[in-house]
Amino acid sequence: MGGKHPISIFTDQDAAIAAGIEQVFPSSRHRLCLWHLSKNANSRFGLLKSDKNFKNAFYKCLSGCITPNDFEETWKSMINTFKLEKDYWFNRLYGLKEKWCTSLSKDFFFCRYTFFTKK
Repeated sequence: MGGKHPISIFTDQDAAIAAGIEQVFPSSRHRLCLWHLSKNANSRFGLLKSDKNFKNAFYKCLSGCITPNDFEETWKSMINTFKLEKDYWFNRLYGLKEKWCTSLSKDFFFCRYTFFTKK
């Protein structure tokens, strides 16, 4: 790429890849792929897999919130409603929100892509 770093790099949640990107491409923006998040989340849902309200709230958090405030309110409501306050995976995901939440990344352009559907 002529010595230029990519503007954005989309990956799954692999910590080793994240560390490598930070070291090799320090000026690139590392983002988490929504398709991978959706796929990984499905394995974490447990009994919530069949709860349409939960899935709608989760997918709204992924890519349906317009503003950061909308995201925060939707996330907090989902976590409280479905008693996920102590869930390690959801707490970790929230800690990485700047890497995946579309309402928190409006300062740069990337084409929207959707690999999952609500069912």
